[in-house]
Amino acid sequence: MQPFLGDRPQPRVATFFTDAAALKFAYNMPPTIILGPGEAQMAPQTSEYCVVDRTTASVAAYAEIARRGCAI
Repeated sequence: MQPFLGDRPQPRVATFFTDAAALKFAYNMPPTIILGPGEAQMAPQTSEYCVVDRTTASVAAYAEIARRGCAI
């Protein structure tokens, strides 16, 4: 993610709930990453939103992850 963020992201604990918490147990504890354009402090709120520029950057990051994962 460094090319997309400018800095290498540091691992940290999420202070909010995502489906990743439940799915981790269902899939035998794989390494888990929460990756999205939203701001952590916004989750989960009914007024949660994403800034358009961050959403666009996320699409580019997801495409690169898919390319590398599929060896394209």
